[in-house]
Amino acid sequence: MKRYNFCYIAFFILIFVLQSCATKPPENPDNICLIFQEKRSWYKAAIRSEKRWKIPPYVLISFVHQESSFKSDARPEREKILGVIPWFRPSTAVGYSQALTKTWDDYKDETGNTRANRKNFSDSADLQDLCILLITKDMEGLKKSLIVKSNG
Repeated sequence: MKRYNFCYIAFFILIFVLQSCATKPPENPDNICLIFQEKRSWYKAAIRSEKRWKIPPYVLISFVHQESSFKSDARPEREKILGVIPWFRPSTAVGYSQALTKTWDDYKDETGNTRANRKNFSDSADLQDLCILLITKDMEGLKKSLIVKSNG
């Protein structure tokens, strides 16, 4: 009798622990102030990332909202065979930033953060801001080269 009680208790503890590991999307994903009130750790991560890469938090949050709808385990939908049988995913994108496996590996090598995880908001925010910064610099370089060509 006691053994059954222990099994039930262990089962409920296991379910509770597994459920507590999952991060829910914010209740109101369209309001950055409410997002940061609800998810203080996200606010801290966004500020840290802003200090490092000079990208404002509202830009980061808009990218995360667009890429993953604030779902830590977001992945592309599986392709279907005959319209019903799940098949392979079209890409290896995972997490808040929807980073591909190769991109994520490059990020970990570049930053030395070997423990980075695509499902961790702080790590994804750091990668996302780095990518935004690199894209912005590329666009500035392109704009400068277009100005030089048009004047030259």
